[in-house]
Amino acid sequence: GRTLAAGHSYRFRVRAIDRAGNVGPWVVSRPTAIAALHDRNPALRYEGAWRTVSGGTLAGGTEQVSLEAGARAAVAVRARGVAWVATVGPGWGRARVFVDGELVATIGLPSPGTVTRRGVWAARWPSIGDHRIAIRLTGNPGGRVGVDAIGILR
Repeated sequence: GRTLAAGHSYRFRVRAIDRAGNVGPWVVSRPTAIAALHDRNPALRYEGAWRTVSGGTLAGGTEQVSLEAGARAAVAVRARGVAWVATVGPGWGRARVFVDGELVATIGLPSPGTVTRRGVWAARWPSIGDHRIAIRLTGNPGGRVGVDAIGILR
């Protein structure tokens, strides 16, 4: 895989080669732009008790973290794809992800070791459109949930 940087636009050139050695024509993708909304971006709206945690390994240097059941982070995006970036590790909890008001996933953030800037959930659509993403804490005892960034694919 490739690592793509936010703030840049990319095009990909691919072709198929089957097991018999037949080679297809090159096809160039449409431009793909990557953007990141860091946790303090005004487009992100927080409800409930959230606090700012600082750290050098976090995407924008900070992450919004909550322990409150029902606390919510939401953002409206115009995108072809979106990703939630957060910290995972011992003591991290669970959250439900809603897209356009529909529950699409319940994500658990516990892991044996702490890892920052982890893509914990992503979605893609066939074309660019307007979508509302919401992350709501499930209320598991002692489990904190963070929002480091929201990645956007256009």
